[in-house]
Amino acid sequence: MIRKGGSLDAAYLPNFAEAKVTMRMIYKGGSLDRQGEEGSLIVLISILMIVVLIGMGFLITVFGDMSNSLQVANVEAARSQALAGVSDALFRLDQMGPDYQNFCVGQEPWCTVPSIPAAPGASYVARTTSSSPGVFTVYSQGISHGVTYVVKATVRRAIDYPFPIFGVSSVSMNGHSGSVNVQSTNQYGQDTGAPADLGSDSTITCHGSGSYGTAQITFDGGSSNCPSWVNGANQYNPQPPVQSCPSPSGTFPPTPCMPSDYQSCPNNGLFEGTPANPFVLEPGIYSCPNGVTFKGTVNVDYSSNVNSGEVQIYVFPASSGSASISMAGATVNQWEVPPPSPPGSGQSVVGNPVDLQLYAGGSGSIDVGNGSAAASFNGLLYAPGWNVTVNGGQLSMTGAFTVNQFTVNGNPNLQVNYDTRVETLGAAGWTSQDIIQVASSDFSLALN
Repeated sequence: MIRKGGSLDAAYLPNFAEAKVTMRMIYKGGSLDRQGEEGSLIVLISILMIVVLIGMGFLITVFGDMSNSLQVANVEAARSQALAGVSDALFRLDQMGPDYQNFCVGQEPWCTVPSIPAAPGASYVARTTSSSPGVFTVYSQGISHGVTYVVKATVRRAIDYPFPIFGVSSVSMNGHSGSVNVQSTNQYGQDTGAPADLGSDSTITCHGSGSYGTAQITFDGGSSNCPSWVNGANQYNPQPPVQSCPSPSGTFPPTPCMPSDYQSCPNNGLFEGTPANPFVLEPGIYSCPNGVTFKGTVNVDYSSNVNSGEVQIYVFPASSGSASISMAGATVNQWEVPPPSPPGSGQSVVGNPVDLQLYAGGSGSIDVGNGSAAASFNGLLYAPGWNVTVNGGQLSMTGAFTVNQFTVNGNPNLQVNYDTRVETLGAAGWTSQDIIQVASSDFSLALN
């Protein structure tokens, strides 16, 4: 490559010049080319910006989720406080006894206490009406960290006889176009607008026109073609009464049992009177194995406090014989405080169905009469093995019938009044129903 004398070989000069140019392209003053440096820096900054934006988005999501979780937690805590108010209302109603009145818990001078120790964020009001003393409407408010939650609940006693008519096998309103009216009434015979439902453990049939009560409720997978049919979630399974106490446990409604201090049947079970000289049933517990027959006018002695003023009649047919129950053409327990004041005046009081209770074991048919000979009966009839058929009659009943089959045929004028005083017969304890969330503006601790 180098000649003698120290000079470069001319043949290699072009290659050397090319290498020199190449070196200048790679290095210039010992540093990277500025154009390449600027491109790399832009890429690096872009990557850093993307990382920062992703990190900021992640933080925003995390803080948003934390905020939402905190809001959800506060809502749930407020809801729990509101439900605690409903539970406290049930407890206080259990302790109140039969003298039901409106009350509240909260920071108002008329409230029972200012707060619930276990739920300091809860306050509530429980209101009832004179027409439905066994039913309360509870508005309960819960507050947690500034979040408010309000619920409305219907609270009622566990009632032994929640239906004016219950047919274990069937309730059938067949082929009529006349007047059928099932309603809830108070002691003055006035319509309260409260629920009055037909019930069955099997089927309810509605043919023709009429008012069949608030709802038609079936249990145990029953069916209905009625206008307001409800498939009941709870069980109502009446069992025949038993001849000695205590009752079997675990039944609902509670199975009636005949106390050991019963008396023999008055007048061998024939209760017959006239408007001028009615037959008077004295309160007490009676065993009538041959059945009972009501004729004419039959009243309850409301001046007596024996057996809490209640007439309780038990019919248990003898194993070798049969019993009958008849009320055809009779007017039974029509008045507690009779006219001259007209019904609904606030002075004349309809006969209390709780004060005449008829319990029947076994099976048979109950004669309620037909046409002009139909019955007017104010009382409780509990006979889950017996059948009632109304053929073109004018049956009027106030209270509750629990039978095997209740059938209406023809063109009757059937009036069924579910007297709210029946609600005083029930197991100890209260239950809450229809708990729904309502607006905060609906909440007030006012008692009325």
